[in-house]
Parts: sequence; structure tokens; C-alpha cells
Amino acid sequence: MRRFVLSLSLAFVMLLGYATSERASQAHDATPGPAAMMAMATHPIVGAWFVEVPDGALPNVFHADGTAILAVPPTYLDPMLGVTTFQGPLVGAWEPTSERGAHFTAIQALSDAEGTAMGSFTFEGYLLVSEDGQRFTADTPDARIIVRDATNAILADEHFPFPLTGYRITPGSMILPEGTPGAGTPTP
Repeated sequence: MRRFVLSLSLAFVMLLGYATSERASQAHDATPGPAAMMAMATHPIVGAWFVEVPDGALPNVFHADGTAILAVPPTYLDPMLGVTTFQGPLVGAWEPTSERGAHFTAIQALSDAEGTAMGSFTFEGYLLVSEDGQRFTADTPDARIIVRDATNAILADEHFPFPLTGYRITPGSMILPEGTPGAGTPTP
């Protein structure tokens, strides 16, 4: 009986070791090689951006390691869910599609005022950085959104036109288009 338990234990340890090495091998295979990492580190999308979208402006950061953070206002009246949702930043990943092009996907968790999970919002798009590296625009005429409820059931999966323009943020300066004063804006 002791030999059986010892054999079973040894088999378990060997199986665990194989599973761990297999998982490590898969993780290693998913890591870009040095050339891909250098291409990402020097890609013009890397940096901080102020992005104008149809309903506002948002700061975004695209990191040299292929991760991205897209900031949004903390609350939003969600027409799909029919409630005011509380939202954090979108966190995601990007990859180069060309010398100046990039493809990104980012996801955001949504909750109600009590902190109850309401679902998630996934946004996917393609960007093209200008030749001078100071602006980007949508590189395709459409973007993709996926809205899920708290059980991960898909409420919407749509492609639609999503015009946007990003302006690079640098210390001491930021190039923005000239604004038009709204009604009631005091003049100097």
C-alpha cells in the first residue's frame, strides 16, 4: 500500500511538473522576441495622448511593452444598460500594424453606485499616427464595441464609424485644435 501511495505521489509530482513547464513554455511563446519588442518601443504610438472623441476628450497612454490605458469619466449614463454606470479606465493591449499604424483592444469594468458589477465594455480600433508623430486618427472607418452584462452575456457587438483624433502630450506643450467659445463664455 505504501508503494502505491508513493507511486501515486510521484506520478502527481511529475504531472504537476509537466503542466507547469507546459504553461511556462506557452507563456514564453507568447512573449515577443527582441526585434518585435524594439519595433514596439520605437513605434510612434508610444506615449501620452489627449484624444477627442464624439462625446468628449480623454487622456490615453500607449506603453512600449504593448499595453494601453484609456482614461474615461468616472460615471456614464449607459443607454444599453439603462442606468448610470461607474467605470474605471479601459486597460488593454496594442500591436503595430505598420510603421505608423496600430491595432488596439481595451476592456473596461462597469458597476452601479453600490459597486455591484454591471458588465464590461470592450473597444477595438485601428490608429494611424501622422508623419510628424504629433497626432493620430482612426485608421479604418469603423471601430468595434462589445457590451456585456454582469453574466458576460453579449448585449451588443457592433462595428460603427468612430471618428477620433489624438494629440501627443509632451512636457510644456500640447498641440490642440483651436476651440470655439460656447455661449456665455467670457471673453478676455
